Amino acid sequence: MNPVALVQAWWAKQHITLAKEPPGSRQGLCSPPEQGRDLDPLSMLVVGDSMAVGCGVQDQSQGFVPDIAACLATRLGRPISWSTLGRLGATIRRVRYRFLPALQEHPDLLVLCAGSNDIMANR
Repeated sequence: MNPVALVQAWWAKQHITLAKEPPGSRQGLCSPPEQGRDLDPLSMLVVGDSMAVGCGVQDQSQGFVPDIAACLATRLGRPISWSTLGRLGATIRRVRYRFLPALQEHPDLLVLCAGSNDIMANR
């Protein structure tokens, strides 16, 4: 394993504690600021760990996922309907073997957000 990753994992294990998942909806719609608001939205699903479910912010609407959706809506010029599926402490193994097989929908965009918990567990 990379020595830098080992040092980062050790530091994170010593200094980082898990925050609670913030309140708020795990889904939303971001529209582009100009033209394209009347187009059908692209669907985006983010699957993963605490980053996917907004850990560290006051409300889900302030998290990483709505920001990505807003940037994509602006960049692509069309609405983005976003949702998240995740759990605090989720590892890549959980995402791969539990979350992904359980998906009922087929989003236009799928974002995987995992790995920090594996680093902290020295995997």
